[in-house]
Formats: sequence, structure tokens, C-alpha cells
Amino acid sequence: MSLVDYDNMYLPGLSKLGSKELGLSQFQHPKRVKNDYSEKIDRFSIWVCTTALEAVIHNKELWKSGYNNKENMLFNADDYSNGFVNQRTY
Repeated sequence: MSLVDYDNMYLPGLSKLGSKELGLSQFQHPKRVKNDYSEKIDRFSIWVCTTALEAVIHNKELWKSGYNNKENMLFNADDYSNGFVNQRTY
């Protein structure tokens, strides 16, 4: 089984077109712009998912405690824009 994000998948031959969307804010770096379209496009999202899964592995109550609203994975856009993230990582 593989998880593939086809809706904004990076293809080198299409790089001049840029990104067609910015993605869900709860999974994107707050400084991401439409011109950010490269093989690194999903790195921040992957780290969001990985960090959330690791946190839940160590404390399953996090998932039930209100940090998960069924549209995110423990974090939301406010977490990133309020100083949690202060540099581009993708």
C-alpha cells in the first residue's frame, strides 16, 4: 500500500507552471507561496505527519485531547505562524 499525493504532485517537466494550490494550511509552512514548487514541496507536510505520529505513539491521549480536529494531525496553521516555525524548511 502506498500513499500518493496526486493533486499537486511535482513533475520536473511541469516546474515552470508552478503549484496549482497551496495545500491545507494545517499541513503547510506559513511562508509557502505558489512559486514554491520543487521536489521538496512536501517535506514540511511529511515532517508534520511524522512528528504528530511520533507524539501519538508516545502519548495516545494527545489524539483524544482536542489537538486533533479531524482535519489536522495535532497541529494547525496557528501553531506554525505563532513562532513555532520561523524559517523555510522545504
